[in-house]
Amino acid sequence: MLKGMTSLFPGRGLTEAQRRMYRLEKEENFRWIARILAKPAPEPLHSSDLVDPVLQEEISDIGQFAEIAHGTINPEFIWEHVSHLSEPDYPLRLYRALDGSTLLDVFHGSVANLQGYIAYRSEAKQVIVAFSGTSAAAQAVKTVQFTLVQHPSGGGCRVHSGFWSMYVGIRDVAMSSLQKALKEHEVRDVVITGHSMGGVIGSFFCLDVLGESGTVSEDQSLSLTGKVKLVIFGSPRFGNTAFSKHFQDAVDRHQVKEQSIRIYNDGVPQMPPSLVGYRHVSRTPFYFAYGRLWRISPSQIEYSLFKFDPQAIEDAVDSFPLGGHNYYNSRDMELLQRRIKWFHPITRGELWETLKARFHQKLLEEQKTHGGG
Repeated sequence: MLKGMTSLFPGRGLTEAQRRMYRLEKEENFRWIARILAKPAPEPLHSSDLVDPVLQEEISDIGQFAEIAHGTINPEFIWEHVSHLSEPDYPLRLYRALDGSTLLDVFHGSVANLQGYIAYRSEAKQVIVAFSGTSAAAQAVKTVQFTLVQHPSGGGCRVHSGFWSMYVGIRDVAMSSLQKALKEHEVRDVVITGHSMGGVIGSFFCLDVLGESGTVSEDQSLSLTGKVKLVIFGSPRFGNTAFSKHFQDAVDRHQVKEQSIRIYNDGVPQMPPSLVGYRHVSRTPFYFAYGRLWRISPSQIEYSLFKFDPQAIEDAVDSFPLGGHNYYNSRDMELLQRRIKWFHPITRGELWETLKARFHQKLLEEQKTHGGG
């Protein structure tokens, strides 16, 4: 049996392509945590809870920027070769939202070398601020330091100590980079995004952008003329009840479009447990299952396992039936990270034909070992 295998579709077997995909898994998908801590919601999800396909596509597009923020991926390499990497059979073939965008800056925090970057989508007049999820051992150590510490906003607000320390280490360079982007480009929206821990860092940053955290100095304050959006994927809990209320009040005050997405069989959003004082900050999160997004009602935001009205999932097709932490937006993030690594090590000025030859050699080796295309 495959590692961490559970069934979203009782009685339905996996295709050979799916079996091969799961055999290739090397990263942790936290399905075992989901099995232990999954809290079944009292009410099922219905067809009326489905998210409009246009909105789902918008969220999926932002997810592309969150996924390539991962610390094992070099954003400068991505944008230098984006046209080639987007061709059929190459790692970014499903990442068309990057077309026409420009990388403005890449920065790293002073704590555990956390990566972030800023990009600009000229057609949409969007500045994208993206933060990496956990990508190094030093960062993983911080994620398990879940003592609650005081947040500068006061009022009993307490947050995860490890996440907060990494955020403090990257806050100033991220704010300076965003300031520069706002001065140099016409901006309609500031979109903050991240996957996993990147969603936590993005949420802390969102409060600073809004001036609602008590940590931004006068010379760092931003002149925002557009809207702020927060789009995060697979975020763990990171604050107590008071912090959650403060966050929700700030989002409402500034009319922030806040979208937090969870997926079936991902244990990360269930950590740290609510039993030790943590709460989710999103008032109306989304749930990804059966290839679609569903709205979770405010009364069920702390639940992590949902049943479905049979009519709502009739004829549903899902390419990733086991769910898990690295399969948001119907994309295989582990596949992306693995295949981007095949281009390394990169020598400055190395020609694309040389990089391509190295990639195809690795692809042939994988096919010989595991079969398939």
